[in-house]
Amino acid sequence: MAAAQRIVRLGHAARNTHGLKTRQPLAAVTLVAAEADLPELLAPYEALVADELNVQRIEWAAERADYVHHEVKPHYPKTGPRFGKQMKEVAAALREADGDRLAEALEADGKVTIEVGGGTVELSAEELEVRLDEREGIAAQGDRELLVALDTELTPELIAEGLAREVVNRIQTARKDADLDYADRIRVRYTADEALEAAIDAHRDWIAGETLAVEIAPADGEDAGSTAASVDEHAFAFAITTVS
Repeated sequence: MAAAQRIVRLGHAARNTHGLKTRQPLAAVTLVAAEADLPELLAPYEALVADELNVQRIEWAAERADYVHHEVKPHYPKTGPRFGKQMKEVAAALREADGDRLAEALEADGKVTIEVGGGTVELSAEELEVRLDEREGIAAQGDRELLVALDTELTPELIAEGLAREVVNRIQTARKDADLDYADRIRVRYTADEALEAAIDAHRDWIAGETLAVEIAPADGEDAGSTAASVDEHAFAFAITTVS
């Protein structure tokens, strides 16, 4: 469970860094773990993790380098005064070195050693900046022990599902604002642009189940009510009425 919670935290951090909304479903998350038995230990919690991260499936991989690599740069406020004119050589040596190996050594020992000007130079963690560079289409967070890599490629189907989830959020907010009981059944009349209408149509039954709506139907030219709640860039307005 602790590992599951950590994966969820890292996944949410990756979403936040890339501006991926929590309600936008993603195809997969790939996990790379240093502990060989983590897949077996996590198995009872995979459905929970997938739900929390809003991904369709969980995959496992062995090689971090297939998803990310590290870039290690000097922290100039610390290294500049120390190395002076030699700073360019230090920066070049770090640039040419294997960033993943440097990051690994830095995490294990708190320092790295590089060759500069025919000799060696030792740099501490405070003198370096480590950046995680992701493969295109990946949003990742983690360390040498665990990497969480979200697949950020959005298919039309995933986008439509994300829009449907936003619609549910708007309707649920309206239920709350109307002080409805959690068991009250409702009818929904709405107006939406073409793309949002297609998403609602594809997920109508699911939206109805989530919002306890006995009917979700276009307003057909009638006033959809005073609740205008755009979904991303899509126009959306709706009204709810309780079913007696």
